[in-house]
Amino acid sequence: MEILKTTADKGYECPEDHAEALASGIVSNVIQRDGSCREVVEFEYLAAEITDEQKSSNKPEDLTACLQAGVIPDAYKGILTDAEKTEVRRRMTSTSDSDILQMSPEEMRKEALEGFFVRDTERNLVYCPQAEILRQKSVKRNGYIRYCNKLACKRCKNKCTTSKFKEAGFYKDILIKPADGRRNHEPKD
Repeated sequence: MEILKTTADKGYECPEDHAEALASGIVSNVIQRDGSCREVVEFEYLAAEITDEQKSSNKPEDLTACLQAGVIPDAYKGILTDAEKTEVRRRMTSTSDSDILQMSPEEMRKEALEGFFVRDTERNLVYCPQAEILRQKSVKRNGYIRYCNKLACKRCKNKCTTSKFKEAGFYKDILIKPADGRRNHEPKD
């Protein structure tokens, strides 16, 4: 009797999910919603000397070290096509989450126009940097809440997020984050 073991890829809906899987040694084989087979995955760059042993290792800590150093591990040859170091500049706000809790919807909208995604927990929505309203799309098991407004993002000339799905994501304890046209990195659990 033969036994067949398989692993089904599930839940890789955004580049952050793909990055987490790659760092763990999982190659996600998922066709994107737009039909493409390509995904841009970002890692925080950490300058490091990568040894041949690390590069040929399949251990998650070595895979992560390689990916963060911009080195494609041997395990991902032919899967990952290139690595590029880019500088991401983020404009930070002096507005704290506690300040957001005290704001009226109009004040939140004004803050969003300064280049931020602002989450209104009372109404369960997010104001984008164009002051459009994004509504809750889903909540992941780890508490990550996704908000979107596909019609508004489709018309938008600013392109506040490069996410294919044009959405903003927040953990339940985050109320404001910058939007500068590049992917917003979320803290990992």
